[in-house]
Amino acid sequence: MSDTETFLGVGRVGEVERPAAVILGAPVVSPYPDRAPHSTEAPAAIRAASMRMANFIGHHDFDTDAPFASWHGRLADAGDLPLDPLDPAGNRLLVRDAVAGVLALGALPILFGGDDSTGIPFLAAWEGRGPVTVVQLDAHLDYRDEVNGFRFGYSSPMRRAMEMRWVQRVIHLGQRGVGSARPSDVQDSLDAGNLIVPARDLMDRGTMAWADLLDRSETFVIVLDVDGIDPTQLPAVRAPVPSGPDLAFVTSLFSRLVRRGTFAGLVITELEPPLDVNGISSLAVARLVCRLLDEALR
Repeated sequence: MSDTETFLGVGRVGEVERPAAVILGAPVVSPYPDRAPHSTEAPAAIRAASMRMANFIGHHDFDTDAPFASWHGRLADAGDLPLDPLDPAGNRLLVRDAVAGVLALGALPILFGGDDSTGIPFLAAWEGRGPVTVVQLDAHLDYRDEVNGFRFGYSSPMRRAMEMRWVQRVIHLGQRGVGSARPSDVQDSLDAGNLIVPARDLMDRGTMAWADLLDRSETFVIVLDVDGIDPTQLPAVRAPVPSGPDLAFVTSLFSRLVRRGTFAGLVITELEPPLDVNGISSLAVARLVCRLLDEALR
């Protein structure tokens, strides 16, 4: 991996002394047996998009009123994990262990998927480090128990999360329209003690109203399916659903939550670079990562 292939041109793991955050890529984890994997190009596309901003490190950032990427020297990139689309069980172990290794360093793991199944082994890495709350932004609920007998696909990560004893609850944000969820799946999530805030309610109240979604003592991770953001701003997704929150809203919401609770990790899924006209979706994701790092590493 050349320097230009790391996120924002940062050093690799081993080159950055005691990194505060580490980027990892997981292009494919648990594809459905009867479907070709998708979003496999996303980690590379996010890194490439970030390089459009790399020449401006230290320049004035009007969104923060401060120099851009002051945390640059504290971020490392571990590259993509050596995953095999024909070995989903092995892939899940590799992702779990890699994320657990970042946590053992005392660093913040930021994982670029891959489809939504990436979230399952990402959350598995918190075994022995919980309790942890999952903040999911997604147009879909992802609470199916199985699809055609397969339990680890991209329709099921939040159900699998709630089977992990160290996950105390899921805060579902931004759901709208229709997808794979049945009424019983919605009820199962509510019965498990989770909170569902559909997009219509999320945007009606504004970001400040949601600051108390978390207790101040709560440790949380963000699971971001990028189709949770309105497709007029982030169109490169397989299942676009209109009437979602825009990028500014999501950035503000996440920033407030990071200030409120203890932010412990981020996984990004479902970006489809072949659908990305002018690379705008990849750039939006890269910018959102930078803004979260502004909050988490200041």
